[in-house]
Amino acid sequence: MFFKSIFSRLFCTYAVIALVALSIVGATFTSFLYNYTENTQVDNIMQLASTIEQMTGVFQIEENDIRARNAYRYQLSNLGNLVHADIIVVNSVGEITENTSNKVTNVPNDMLDTALNGKMVRELGDFNGQYDKQKVLTIALPISYNGNIVGVMFFNSMLPKMRETFFEMAKWFVIVLLISLAVACVLGYMQSKRLSKPIQDINKAVRDMAAGNFTKRVEVNSRDEIGQLASSFNFMAHSLEELEDQRSRFVSDVSHELRTPMTSISGFVQSILNGAIPKDEEELKKDFEYLELN
Repeated sequence: MFFKSIFSRLFCTYAVIALVALSIVGATFTSFLYNYTENTQVDNIMQLASTIEQMTGVFQIEENDIRARNAYRYQLSNLGNLVHADIIVVNSVGEITENTSNKVTNVPNDMLDTALNGKMVRELGDFNGQYDKQKVLTIALPISYNGNIVGVMFFNSMLPKMRETFFEMAKWFVIVLLISLAVACVLGYMQSKRLSKPIQDINKAVRDMAAGNFTKRVEVNSRDEIGQLASSFNFMAHSLEELEDQRSRFVSDVSHELRTPMTSISGFVQSILNGAIPKDEEELKKDFEYLELN
C-alpha cells in the first residue's frame, strides 16, 4: 500500500538516487583517501631518505667514534618514529648494520638486488613473514656514497598505523556523508510533497464534484505541468458550475411555466368529475368519465 501513492514513490526514488550517488562518491573518495594516505607516507619517507643517506655515510663509514654511532642510531630511531616506520640499513652484501625493529633479522634478496641496482622498491607484503604475517608497506632505496651504491635502506610501515590516519579521516567523511544523506532525504520529502499535494487536492475536488459540489477549486502555486493541470481543472469546474446553474434555472423556469396551466386543467377536470357542471351538459360529463382515477 505504501508504494501505491505518488508521494511515496517520488520520495523513495529521491532517497534511492541520493543513496546511490552518495555511495558511489563515498566508495570513490574512500579509495582516493586510502591511496592518498599511502602516497603521503611514501612522500614522507622519500623526504627523509636523503637525510638518512648522508647520516649513514658520515656516521658509519667516515666516523668510527662510538658516540657518533650512538647518535646515528638515536637519530635513526627518531626518524622512524616520525614516519611510523621501521628503518633497516644493510650493506652491499645484505648484512644488517642498523635496525630500529626487533622483529627483522634479514631482508628479502629480491628487494635487496633491485635496490642495489639503483631502483626504488615499493611493495606491500609480510617482509619474509617477519611481522607475524601482517602486511607492511616496504620502501627500499639505495644508499650512495661518493658516487657508488654502498648499501640499501628499508622502510617498513605498519598498515595499522597507516590505517589509523585513514580511519580518522574516513570518520569525518562518513559524518559528512550521513548529514548529506539526511539533508537529501529532507529535500526529497519536501519536493515529493510539493509535487503530490496538488494532485491530492485535485482528487479530493473531483470527489466533491461527483457529490454535487461544483464550487470546489484547487490552489495553483506553480506554472509547471502540475500547475497547468490545476488551472485546467479550475476552468472545467467553473464551466460545470455554470452549466449546472443554467440547468437549474431551466428546470425552474419550465416548472414555473407549466404550473399555472396544469393547475387550471386539473381544476377543470376535478369539477367535471365532481358534477359541478350544468344538467344539459350531462352527456359531456360521460365523455370525461375516463378521467377518473381509481
